[in-house]
Amino acid sequence: MSFLNDYPAFAGFLKFAILATLGEIIARLVTTGRLTLRGIHLGERALAWGFIGYVLSFVIPIYSAGIDKLAALDRLILLPMAPELSLAFWKSFWMNALFGLPLMIFHRVTDTFIDNRAFLRLGGWPFSQTLIAVDWKNICRKVAPTLVWFWLPAHTITFMLSPEYRVFMAALLSICLGMILALMKPRSN
Repeated sequence: MSFLNDYPAFAGFLKFAILATLGEIIARLVTTGRLTLRGIHLGERALAWGFIGYVLSFVIPIYSAGIDKLAALDRLILLPMAPELSLAFWKSFWMNALFGLPLMIFHRVTDTFIDNRAFLRLGGWPFSQTLIAVDWKNICRKVAPTLVWFWLPAHTITFMLSPEYRVFMAALLSICLGMILALMKPRSN
């Protein structure tokens, strides 16, 4: 375990690569009624999720430290009877408001690359075609609202944990993220 503590960015990569990909497998099982790995491109999905975990290993402490600084400067409204809950809420609020939707869009773009077998293709990504292929209406109508009804409360709980457990909790929540994004992904006819 000390290896993962000594290398938190690598640990974030590993946790997300495993757990979020597991979330996608579970979502596939739920949507198809059978467990099949054919066509899911596990390695590519694990790389994409791992990168997200790597990024979050920096993002979570950055938002936490930033909100702590604002609180120290008395620039936040904190409930006197629940200051820790208030701080956790603001950390979750700002992380989701500024980073949540771009993260989900990034994931949907990488998902589209993977589905079109272009993720690890050498010679350049068909970026403009991929952006056109993304179902923006689905993101706006189904995926974005999860920031309010699921991610804001889930990350509030995450920020109430001790800092050394936050990325792990986010990795556990990535199972939910993998399932939410896979379940809300438009189905091809």
